[in-house]
Amino acid sequence: MVKKFVYQLGAGRFDEYLAAEVEESMRNFINTIWLNQVHDLKSDMANNMMSELNRTFDGKFGIRFEQCNVTQVTVNPNLLAALSERTRLKFELRNHQKDH
Repeated sequence: MVKKFVYQLGAGRFDEYLAAEVEESMRNFINTIWLNQVHDLKSDMANNMMSELNRTFDGKFGIRFEQCNVTQVTVNPNLLAALSERTRLKFELRNHQKDH
């Protein structure tokens, strides 16, 4: 595994790969929640991200993450608008079903 890390990944590519995986993990996680949950889920997000990172890096390069902290949550304005719309539609659908 060490040879694979050194020759196939290296420190510079590790940083790039890690940043891309973190971003993808956060994007996937955010898409599973509602707008009102975003700022309350730092620990869930960190646990989910750590699992995803371990799944990606442990099998390929023998790298295992033991701790992950999400220190700040900043939601992209486009994502915020999409989450707001999804939340609005959820409540609209729920209210429509109650009326019928």
